[in-house]
Amino acid sequence: MRRAFALRVLIAFGVITTLTTGAVVATNLGIDAKLGGIRRVDVAVRVAPMTAAQNYLLIGSDTRSFVKKSTDASRFGSANAEAGQRSDTIMIVRVDPKAHHALLVSVPRDLWAAIPGHGHQKINAAYNAGAQAMVSTVERNFGLPVNHYLEVNFESFRGIVDAVGGVHVTFDAPTYDICTGLHIHSAGTYRLNGEDALAYVRARHYYVVRNGRWVLADAIPDLGRIKRQQAFMREVASEAVRKSLNSPIRALRVVDALLPKLRADRRFGRAQVFQLLTVFQHVDPNDPRSIEMVTLDTQGGPRQQGADVLYLAPTAAGQLARLRSQPTTAPSAGASSTSGHPGAGASVTRRAAPPTTAAAGSRPVARPVVPVVEPPLPRQKCR
Repeated sequence: MRRAFALRVLIAFGVITTLTTGAVVATNLGIDAKLGGIRRVDVAVRVAPMTAAQNYLLIGSDTRSFVKKSTDASRFGSANAEAGQRSDTIMIVRVDPKAHHALLVSVPRDLWAAIPGHGHQKINAAYNAGAQAMVSTVERNFGLPVNHYLEVNFESFRGIVDAVGGVHVTFDAPTYDICTGLHIHSAGTYRLNGEDALAYVRARHYYVVRNGRWVLADAIPDLGRIKRQQAFMREVASEAVRKSLNSPIRALRVVDALLPKLRADRRFGRAQVFQLLTVFQHVDPNDPRSIEMVTLDTQGGPRQQGADVLYLAPTAAGQLARLRSQPTTAPSAGASSTSGHPGAGASVTRRAAPPTTAAAGSRPVARPVVPVVEPPLPRQKCR
C-alpha cells in the first residue's frame, strides 16, 4: 500500500515537473521570439553584470510620426504641425535584483541641461538630436551610467494600457484638459482604456471643479503631471506582472502585447526581461515602499531663451548618488517621498469590482461619488 502511494506521488511529481519545465521553456522561447522582432535603437550603453544593479533610461517620446487618422490628429497634432520630437517623459529606473527593489527617478522635462554638441537647452530637447544624444545628456549631467535604454511613444503607450486591460483611476471632482482631450464629467472611479489613460498622464493643464468653478490643480504643471504618471505606472506594472505570474500562457500573452510596443537598445534581452519581472512582481500600488518613486529635486532660477526653466536643487545630489554605485534600499515607512500620490484631484487605485462602463469602444463611465453640476468649461491655450 505504501509502495503504491509512493509510486503515485513520484508519478505525479514527474508529471508536474515535466509540465512546469515545458511551460518555462515555452515562455523562454516565446520571449526570445518577441525579442527578435523588437525595434532596436543604436545607442552605446554601459555593460554590467546581471547580478549588479542596472540603470534603465525610460523615455516617453512625443513624436507624431504615427498619426494617420483624423481622431489622432485632433488629439496630438499631425507630424507636419508638430515637427521634430521631444522626450515627453524622462525616467531613470535603477533595478537591484539582489534586493528585489527598484528606484524610479522622474526628471522634469524643463530642467536646463548641457546637451553634448548642442549647447544648453531644456533636457527634453536632447531627444530631438536622437536617442544617443538623450543617453549622453543623462550621463553627462547626472554623472551616472545608463545600462539599458527603453522607449515608448503615444501609440505604444495606448497599446500597453489596453494589453493589461485598463487601469482604474479615482477622480474626486470633474476634471478637464482640452489639450489632451481629458474630460471627466463626474467624480468617481473609472477604468481608463489606452486612449483615455494617455490623455490623463499627458495632462499639464489639469483643471478640477472646486466650489462651483474650474481651478488649476497643479501649482507647477510638469511636477503635478509627474506624480500622476508615477502612480499610474505603478499600477500598470503591477497589473502586467499579476497577469504574468499566474500562468506561463498569460505571461506569453502579456509579452506578446508589450514587447513589440517598445524600442530598446541592442543588448536588452531575455535576461533583462526576467530581471524586471523579478523586481516588479513585488509591486503593490498601495505600498510606496514596494517600488520607490521620486522626482528629481529642482528649483527655479533665471529664465533661459525667454522661457521658465528648472535647475538641479542641492538635494538632488543625494538622489543621483543612489543611481550610481550605492545599493538601492527601500525607504522606511515614515520616509518622505513623492511616490504614490498622483497629485490633486485623482488617485490610482488597485483593481476592485469593475466600475460601470459604457458600451464596448466608448469612453469609460464613472460611478459617481457626489453629484456635481459641471460649470462652463474653462478657456485654455495649449502650449
